[in-house]
Amino acid sequence: MSKTPSGTSTAGPDPAWLVLYDPAPRPMAGVLRNAVIGILFAGILLACFLLRAPATVSLIVWTMAAGTALSLLFWSACSVWRHLLRPFLPPGALWPAALTRVPFWLLTGGIGYTFSALAGARAHLVPVNDRPVSRLFLSGSVWFGGAMAAAELIICLYSTRRRVQQ
Repeated sequence: MSKTPSGTSTAGPDPAWLVLYDPAPRPMAGVLRNAVIGILFAGILLACFLLRAPATVSLIVWTMAAGTALSLLFWSACSVWRHLLRPFLPPGALWPAALTRVPFWLLTGGIGYTFSALAGARAHLVPVNDRPVSRLFLSGSVWFGGAMAAAELIICLYSTRRRVQQ
């Protein structure tokens, strides 16, 4: 990390601040971020289903729709957290902010995957064993909520390490 002659850092903004304390993103920035997250989730879903069945057009269409639904649900969970819990946290408290978001990610991952899987099974797009539904919810929580929580905690670790090195 280098300093300019005026003494300011050239490393750019803190990534944890951008994730945890950035005000609501502008619409196009939010759409772009969710498009990237949706494509990543669609890739994860497609890889999971390709282990069990051959690729079909309906499976690819369903994974794109499910990835988009999951990314939009994560965006809404972020907004709910931002309005309900963030005002109670002190500014700059990265770890409490990250840890209070984990339940939102787990619930959103479970709800989003369960809804997408049941909708895809109802439309005869994907073969899903929907009995009991708790398995779908648990797998969505682990795969998608866990992925979001892990990514956020890794960002916090990086930010903490960056602060210590300064």
